[in-house]
Amino acid sequence: MHFAFVLYRYFPHGGLQKDFLRTLHEAVARGHKVTAFFAVQEGDLPENDLFNIVKVPVKGWSNHAKMASFAENVKVLVSQKKYDRILMFSRIPGGDFYFAADNCLAADWGRLHSKLTLKLLPRYRTFLKLERGVFAPESSTHILALTHKQLADYQKFYRTQPERFSVMPAGIDEKCRRPENANFIREYIRKKYNIPQDALLLIQVAAQFGVKGVDRSIAALAHLLDKTEHDCRLLVAGGGEIEKYRKIAENHGVGDKVVFAGACSNIGEMIAAADLMIHPARKEATGTVIVESLAVGVPVIASGTCGYADYTAELSPQLVTPEPFEQTDLNNALLYALDSLPEQTSKAMQMVNNSSFYRRAGVMIDHLEGVL
Repeated sequence: MHFAFVLYRYFPHGGLQKDFLRTLHEAVARGHKVTAFFAVQEGDLPENDLFNIVKVPVKGWSNHAKMASFAENVKVLVSQKKYDRILMFSRIPGGDFYFAADNCLAADWGRLHSKLTLKLLPRYRTFLKLERGVFAPESSTHILALTHKQLADYQKFYRTQPERFSVMPAGIDEKCRRPENANFIREYIRKKYNIPQDALLLIQVAAQFGVKGVDRSIAALAHLLDKTEHDCRLLVAGGGEIEKYRKIAENHGVGDKVVFAGACSNIGEMIAAADLMIHPARKEATGTVIVESLAVGVPVIASGTCGYADYTAELSPQLVTPEPFEQTDLNNALLYALDSLPEQTSKAMQMVNNSSFYRRAGVMIDHLEGVL
């Protein structure tokens, strides 16, 4: 078969882009041809006789104008050749399938802005129009959703027919499985960042420190250190606003207990060095790092806004902070996790070989093939 994959911007380290790449590999491995349509490509992609790229021209100064231009031009380009299936990775109408990597804009923006603002400002109006084109009842696009929470929001705002949704399993790389030399890696990473081997190590993986709640984690660590005699540390992996958050840690009196590792390519190894993942995000459609942590056997505290908080709740509901967020809830969850850490670690280790963690790309191609 010949598939068209449509993605506005490709760059190597984005979560959506990783899903794109894994799905591309799966399609090609099954012998299908893929034509990818990009407006922006940053970074190389694998060369393969079954894969080719079309650069889509766009016009406009603003992001919303460029996206609208991209949507119109993709529609024309795709119509010039017969594709067996069209899979949209960007929120654009006209595809046979749409991979819903993000939350419902109408729901998120409706909580932040008035109806008049959403109606009048071009940015909101443009993106909401594109979203409506995908999810409205008159659309025939089948939605490959990430969580059941997404379904509820989209159905509330667009009355999308339930049969047009399929919820995908989690999607992480097989390389994220717990390594056989996990104990060696734990020792090595701790030595590298001058973290005592017997310290209770929390890890947070975040590129956008504010969105992912690194300040919340720092505050929870400060509270924990007031309540326990354990040597507790927080390792932050990601290239966010390090100096700003280093100052936040100092203001909380835990500047010497928080280690900022910067951008890292060995996230699985970083997680393996920790005792507990903490992910109190302010906004998170899924929270792939939650599944990546469980695949290594490290339990997770997550905020209720995370789509994959359900996986955390399987360990213990007390590890998920309710919405709206209160810092006290996170502080209490961290204390609970510390008190029950052997039990939570044992449960996480039982989830290491959960095959559904790695099956998303395969299930997506099953849908495109018409198997599901």
